[in-house]
Amino acid sequence: MGELVLAEMQPTVPEHEVQTHTHDDAHLLLLLGGDYVSSAQGMPDVCRSATLVLNPPGTQHRDRFRGLAGRFFTLSWTHERWRQACQQRQLPSARCAWAHPARHRRRRCSANCGAGTMLSPLAVQTVFDCCSTRLASTRAWSIPRARRG
Repeated sequence: MGELVLAEMQPTVPEHEVQTHTHDDAHLLLLLGGDYVSSAQGMPDVCRSATLVLNPPGTQHRDRFRGLAGRFFTLSWTHERWRQACQQRQLPSARCAWAHPARHRRRRCSANCGAGTMLSPLAVQTVFDCCSTRLASTRAWSIPRARRG
């Protein structure tokens, strides 16, 4: 595994089979579709819109999709790369989520990541744009408040 890993994914097991698990490396998850249940701070009970979830190294959770129709994109990086980033900027120590990126970017993500197709180079660039724009607008990585739904 390299320092950064990109993946477009779909759920592979039913909701009732998802167990609590731990991620050793950090990752961002960009929800592209489906009903997603997450315990990340800032998430509604069930999320149905494009949302960005940050999971620092060592995150333990039981996030899952309701059904197998979901779709998401992940960007993972090693614990060492996370440590280096933390030396340059204060990063969250707990997992958190941000509501959907700007609407025009969300539409571009959806258009470039059509159901049943693999990510094209343009789609990868669009997803990075969605993530980086949202993260860049987060001043000092303040943790958002949970939304009431």
